[in-house]
Amino acid sequence: GVHMRDSMDERGLTPDDLANTLGIAPSAVLDVLNERAPVTPKIARALERADRGLAKHWLLGQRSHDESQALLRERARVAAATATAPCSGVRPIATAYPATGESCSASKTAKRWI
Repeated sequence: GVHMRDSMDERGLTPDDLANTLGIAPSAVLDVLNERAPVTPKIARALERADRGLAKHWLLGQRSHDESQALLRERARVAAATATAPCSGVRPIATAYPATGESCSASKTAKRWI
């Protein structure tokens, strides 16, 4: 969405102008601009036909964005699991709990997290 908005700004286009140029619904342009929808192959080809860059560029940008978002979600999931896990996986598997002497690998709960 950010790159599409930059492309529009460079040319002084509104979302409706871009939609008309691309031959797609204005709602589709707004969904991409507001990151509610990805740049699809159809939109990428329309952007290329409208001389807004190669379709490959748009699709690679979308893929990069998707991968970044997936990485952020994974990091958040791991951080949340680590914060609530009795054995976070940061310690070696054989590390014993100070209070019980039970090792992380022996704990039934810990096995979920290792």
